Amino acid sequence: LVSDSSPRWSTLPTDKGDKFRIYAYAPRIEDLNTNIIEVDNISSSSFQKDYIAAVSPEISVNMESSLRERVPLAFEHIFTAVQFKADFACTITSISLKGINITGSYTIGSGWTSSNSQNYTMALPPEGIQVVEGAVIGGVPVLMIPQKLGTGASLEIKVNDGVGEKTYSVSLSGREWLPGRCITYTLKAPSDGESDDYIYFDLAAGSVFITATGDSTKYTG
Repeated sequence: LVSDSSPRWSTLPTDKGDKFRIYAYAPRIEDLNTNIIEVDNISSSSFQKDYIAAVSPEISVNMESSLRERVPLAFEHIFTAVQFKADFACTITSISLKGINITGSYTIGSGWTSSNSQNYTMALPPEGIQVVEGAVIGGVPVLMIPQKLGTGASLEIKVNDGVGEKTYSVSLSGREWLPGRCITYTLKAPSDGESDDYIYFDLAAGSVFITATGDSTKYTG
């Protein structure tokens, strides 16, 4: 279907019994003339926008009135929002998601086809970023391609606690990022009486306890 500036479509099926669907998305992508959105690199600012998409039910052209009826469009978010927090004041020097799909194609009405597992590193200043307890690191979530995370997927966060830099990592294998969901990974400090050699990530489906070296993970919840 091709639209113009008027409220009417400029091309429509006209034969009785013809059927058609309406595909829609927002915000507008320049020169996109199909129902397929190609994402060549999710970290690009072009794709760090909250795209929504919809497809209408199949419409039969059986009578004149069918072309004047309103068509319902249920828009849905196409990306997964992933955000990071810490429940204590610290300096975060690096956040990396490793072994994830950062390229793919979204077909409106069908969903995602993604491939090309690579690493995603969040853009942070060279000196790191001062984290306020409970605040989203970087201020906003990053948008990711929805996917079932494979065996090599992991999250790595580097923290400077004033004494030195420590690296905390955890496997994300088997986790799933669904479209329209917001996943929060929270870096938590040990409670009183606990060993200080671990920090845990608060995952959407439970908590993961990890040592400072990333060994001996324990899933709960």
